Amino acid sequence: LINNEDKKVSHKIQYSISKDEYKVFLKYLKNGYKNKARDFVINMYNMGIDIQWIYINIFEAALKEVGLLWEIGEIDVWNEHYISESILDTMRELKGYGKNDEHKEDSIICLTAGPEQHNIGIKMISDLLEVCGIKVVYLGSNLPTLSIINAIESENPKFIAISVTISNNIESAKNVIQAIRSYFKNKSPLIIVGGMAFTNIEDVCKETEADFYCKNVEEIKKLFDSVLALAKLYRPDDNYNWKKYIVSIKNILNILSRLVVFLPDEDVGEYLQLLSELSRKKDTL
Repeated sequence: LINNEDKKVSHKIQYSISKDEYKVFLKYLKNGYKNKARDFVINMYNMGIDIQWIYINIFEAALKEVGLLWEIGEIDVWNEHYISESILDTMRELKGYGKNDEHKEDSIICLTAGPEQHNIGIKMISDLLEVCGIKVVYLGSNLPTLSIINAIESENPKFIAISVTISNNIESAKNVIQAIRSYFKNKSPLIIVGGMAFTNIEDVCKETEADFYCKNVEEIKKLFDSVLALAKLYRPDDNYNWKKYIVSIKNILNILSRLVVFLPDEDVGEYLQLLSELSRKKDTL
């Protein structure tokens, strides 16, 4: 996600780091040492550790363990809130170091569904996308459906990402998606859902009528790989029924063109080559 050369790093050294480093960070916060936890992360960044790595292997790992500790009764709600707010503060500062003001044309609206208050996960995704130059409109929690529709009309995003952590709020997400599709019809932005609430649902997209279900940033790349592999099966001289069996060309192009912003540069050439092959005039479809 991030171009290392753009980072404001005063110096770089060879630095061996373990994924268990989050335990040091979390220990500081559990003991009330918010500033020490902050310094621990900022030092990592100054040593050249990637922002995405810090978000996933420090912040996300710490938050998952905090949730587990709360579930088994080892920490109180106030501890969980203190740690979460402290992490949000550090995230704001870290994002400022890697902020990219050169926004690409593609944009995304990020929010949680209905009364869902667990918004750190979607905030982390928002930060990482913004750092890599994508225009992000982060709306947070407790938004009326009409306000979401107004935001889409105003911002005209290509994507809308909806996060749900508590399963009771899945219905709120479904209502929002239904309202968006009903209002915008075929001009609706691509809708992505994610969050812990969907862990035990077999077909999330069928359940919610979303376009995509992504667990994390890496899932977006996997989605691309799957679509590209599917497109490669297409041949202009295939019979019509086989073409329909794979997927309509319109849908392939629609998905690829909207999501190409997430592809690394070396894959964009492959994408353009596919567009060329699928657009030959001899193809009657």
